[in-house]
Amino acid sequence: ATVYRLPADMRVKGCDRLVYKRYAPSAVLRERRTAIRVSLEQLIASYDDLGSLPHGIKLKRDVDAHAAWPLAVVEAADGSLGVVERLVDARFLGGPDSGRAECLEMWIRDESATHLIDEAGLNRLTDEGRRRAALQILAYYAMLHGLGFVIGDISFSNIMLFVPESGQSERVNVGFIEVDTYRHVRRAGGMPQGTSPTFTVPEADTWLERSEHAESESERRYAQAKSLLQTQASDVYKAALV
Repeated sequence: ATVYRLPADMRVKGCDRLVYKRYAPSAVLRERRTAIRVSLEQLIASYDDLGSLPHGIKLKRDVDAHAAWPLAVVEAADGSLGVVERLVDARFLGGPDSGRAECLEMWIRDESATHLIDEAGLNRLTDEGRRRAALQILAYYAMLHGLGFVIGDISFSNIMLFVPESGQSERVNVGFIEVDTYRHVRRAGGMPQGTSPTFTVPEADTWLERSEHAESESERRYAQAKSLLQTQASDVYKAALV
């Protein structure tokens, strides 16, 4: 997908500082266009309905504090499809406009390569900062699982982090992107849920091996589909890796 910054005066559902995420044309998009649009609309409706749940006000506040949840589906005249989301940057994560928020992978370095963090102009994480980030990540995933969602593609590149120079025990904050790929456990997913290679669960390899030794085409397809299926259990495995 390609992400575009929207005009500063644009508002969607009262939110400003927005981006438009336009999906690249593909065979999957063409074949599953309606299913993808419906799944996105359901995801947006789930967000809109949070207020009606027990403790819904707190749930919505927690989601707003951490997630670039889709706010609207956009279908252009040229046939393109996309979503409007909030911009996840340092300001979104409680930092100053001059601050920087980057993917968590920027801080995942071998001891011999930590100088790359300094060269990138970022602040190193302290033990207090790591603890706060880890707790926020796990609390967010637990909250989404409680709401019935499968995250799917959990990886260092889908978690945003703001790391201040000081006061990390209170000021480090985590944000989450690629929310548009979330799937509710009681609904069919239109948007494909991928997985990053280093976060592939062991069961996926088992199912792929079964597909290679399947005795029929239907068994092969079933095994291949199972190898790609993301579940709350696979979320837990990936969260542990993070």
